[in-house]
Order: sequence, then structure tokens, then C-alpha cells
Amino acid sequence: MSTPTLLSQLIARAIDAHRSRRIDEAIKLYRAALSLDPNCADATHMLGVICMERGDLVSAASLIRRALTQTDWKHADFAHNYGLVLAQKCVEHGWGAISDVGRRYRARQYLKKRLASAQPRVSVIVSVSNNEPSLRYAFDSVFEQTYRAIEVIAIDDGSTDNSASLLRFLQSQSPFPFQLICREKRGQHATLNEAASVAAGEWIQPLDPRDALAPDRVESMIRDIATTTSWGFGRVVPIGQQNQPIDPMRHPGAFDVLCTQSEIGLRETLSEAFFANDFAVSAGNLFVEKTLFHELNGFRGWQYNDAWDFCLRASEKCEPAFSESPTYFLRMHERNHGPDLRAAKIAEAFDLMREHIARALFGAEPENPWYPTRSRRGDSFVANLLISGLGRSIPRTELERLGNILFEPHVSATQ
Repeated sequence: MSTPTLLSQLIARAIDAHRSRRIDEAIKLYRAALSLDPNCADATHMLGVICMERGDLVSAASLIRRALTQTDWKHADFAHNYGLVLAQKCVEHGWGAISDVGRRYRARQYLKKRLASAQPRVSVIVSVSNNEPSLRYAFDSVFEQTYRAIEVIAIDDGSTDNSASLLRFLQSQSPFPFQLICREKRGQHATLNEAASVAAGEWIQPLDPRDALAPDRVESMIRDIATTTSWGFGRVVPIGQQNQPIDPMRHPGAFDVLCTQSEIGLRETLSEAFFANDFAVSAGNLFVEKTLFHELNGFRGWQYNDAWDFCLRASEKCEPAFSESPTYFLRMHERNHGPDLRAAKIAEAFDLMREHIARALFGAEPENPWYPTRSRRGDSFVANLLISGLGRSIPRTELERLGNILFEPHVSATQ
């Protein structure tokens, strides 16, 4: 049997033992693989993972960093696990604790904004693409808003079902000004940006046509967001295919959504929270001043994380507000919360965060004084990124630098 074949078999057996929690057997097999090939990065990395699981952070850092060096730092999973080791060390140093920034943020009081008018007009913008089954429920939720200074802008984005016909009927029933555009398909982000470009309102309320608004949605957004800042979002209520509330203990997707929003207060600031997760959950849960929307050029077209990207860019401009009122009904279905899509969203999210982290580390200071950057927060900012599991999105130079700080004198020049 050739050495590469035997090596592959040893690694496979070691991983199987590791997953089955036969740790001592796994260690022997990884070491056997290294006796065949001392430069086997997979074996070196997995031995480091075992050390991390056992709390030996010094050995874990040394082994995983060696594996990264052997692969020229091109293996994302290795960088992720190295980040987890650094995160544990940061916690030991107390770098992840709420700092004076967080205390001042919690003690601050919003200065009330003076609205341009007593009842600013709100433009509800909707991109429709083959959403016939849920359209009536979605638009009825708009028509039933307690706040009445509303206009509706719906664009049918090349639907092949009866969505366009139903939209024309809903337009005829609308109690609000209702602009309808039907055209060829261009994609959701381009369609929402187009709708915002023709909006007459001072504020933009996107709506996913599969979802719905609580009757007091716009009223709550005006009260909690428009009087304090230029954008924000509210609490989400997961619903099922029959518009019924979902028991989160029986639906993994709904459980994930509620857990995500429950963690909002764990970060120093709301803008920093968006480095950990997409707390708005959906573009439809956003409420944005039109001038800010246009300043940011709207959505950019990330396939799965467009709303998250918007939130991070908006946070650079001004601090968001969060409305505790549960006013956005998010429909749960496999298309937006299935396991395959979840994996794709996570993979894209790491690319998204790589861009925003680089800007926070090396870019110009943003307008929002609460927005986290390394120049403002020092290494505690990088520590919080690591604690959020973002090691693979942090530049190599930063991981190496922080590793040298945290593990000196254990990190040798050869690692």
C-alpha cells in the first residue's frame, strides 16, 4: 500500500475515532499519520483541536499555527479554530468583558430628533416575484396599519404566476396611494432599490411579500426609531404557512431567530452587535430614513446576507435603534431557513464579514462614534470578533500578531 493511501486511511480512522469521542485512540492515529508524514497539516491541526478541547491552549495554539504555516494560511477551517483558541485566551485576559464604552452606551440617553413633519410619510416598498399565495395576507397587513400617512410601492419582478394580476386587484382596494410597476426580472435588491428611488415618503419600510406587518408596525417604528435616529429594526415574530404563530421549541428555524434577537444586549453597542450576527433577521424588518438609504445606495446584492450588509454599512453612518415591540411577522419555510441554505448563508457571511472587518481594522474612522474600530477599542475589538467565531474572516497578520501577544514566550519564531 502506498504511503499517501495509508496516510489517508489513518486520517479517516482518526477522525472517526475523534467524532466518536475515542480521544486517546484518535491521538495515536494522528501521531501515526505524522510519523509517516511529519508535514501532514490535517493531523497537526486535529491534534491542536484536541488540545483546545482539553484546555491546553498553549499546545493548541502551537499545533494549529504550525498547520496554518504548512498550508500558507489558506485553510479556512484551520484559521477558524486558531481564532477559537485565541478567543479562549482573550477571555482569560478579560478582553471580552463589557468595558467603559459599553457602560457609557447603556447610560446614554437618545437626543430626540425633530421630525420634519408631525406625521412623516412612510413608503412601504415591496419586491414581488411569484409570491401569489402570500400576497393578500402581506398587503392586508399594510392596509390595516394604525398609522395612516403611508404610500405603497410594489414592483412585480418578472413573476410567471398570477402575482401581477393579484397586485392590480390589491391596488384597487388600497386605502393608500399605491404605485404598481410590472416589468422583467432584475432581482430583489435591484427591485427594492428601484422602489425606493421613486418613493415620496421620508421613511422606507421594506416588506418581504411572504411576511407581514403587525397593525402597529409603522406607528411603533415612528415612535421608537424615527424620533431618535435614522434607522433601526424591531422584534420578529416567526409565523407558519397558515399565518399561525410558531412554537420555537418545535421549529429549529424559529428557535434560531428568537435566540439571535435575544442576544442583542450582549454587545457593547448595537452597531458592534452586527459584527456577531444579523439581528435584524430580514430586510423587511428594517425601517430607514430615505436620505440614509440613498446615501448608502440601497442594497448591494449579496445573495443571502444583503440586509446584514446594509445594517453594517448603515451602522458606520449612525447608531441604530431597536424597537422591543414584536411587529414583524417572519414566515418560516425551507427556502429561507432550511439546512442547505443555512450552510450557504454562513459561507457567504464569512466573506461579507471579511470586508467589513478589514474596514474596521484599517479603514477611515466612520461617522458613528459608537461604531467599533481597532483605533477606538484596541485589541478588545479584535478579541470580541474572535469570541464571535470570526477567526477565518480576520486577516492573517492580525491573527499572527495577536497570537504572539497572547502566547509569548510560547510562540517560537518557527511557528
